[in-house]
Amino acid sequence: MNTMKDTMRGLAMELGVESPMDAKQLQDGTPAAHQFALSAAAGRLYIQNAAGKVIEVGDLFEEQGRYGYRLDQGAIQGQDLPDLGSALRHLASQLTFLYVDGLFQQLPDSAAEASVHSMSAPPLFITLADGTDELRGPEGTETLDR
Repeated sequence: MNTMKDTMRGLAMELGVESPMDAKQLQDGTPAAHQFALSAAAGRLYIQNAAGKVIEVGDLFEEQGRYGYRLDQGAIQGQDLPDLGSALRHLASQLTFLYVDGLFQQLPDSAAEASVHSMSAPPLFITLADGTDELRGPEGTETLDR
């Protein structure tokens, strides 16, 4: 059920006044360092960590009603996805904690850039498991909510 509070919070996020991670209650028992929000704006993909840092990680494209993405670093990409939500979920299934943690260590904070653009869809909140940097299956990436 959509409440006025939810509507105002969504508007605040679109205007860049509030970040997606601010709007989400972190899951009890999960290290905050492992929780992220994936979002898209103006043809770019962003990941935000629990500390509030936002990094710009790749391109999002739409062609003939189908979506795809390509990350700037590494060979992670997806194509021929039916909608933006599917593209974000596909991206989430390709990410590992070690890969994302490395991106956060080397890329600058893009929060100001991300807040200039209106988000294309609600953020997708994920928790990434510890472990190796191998591509993970369904148990490596847990989608929390959307």
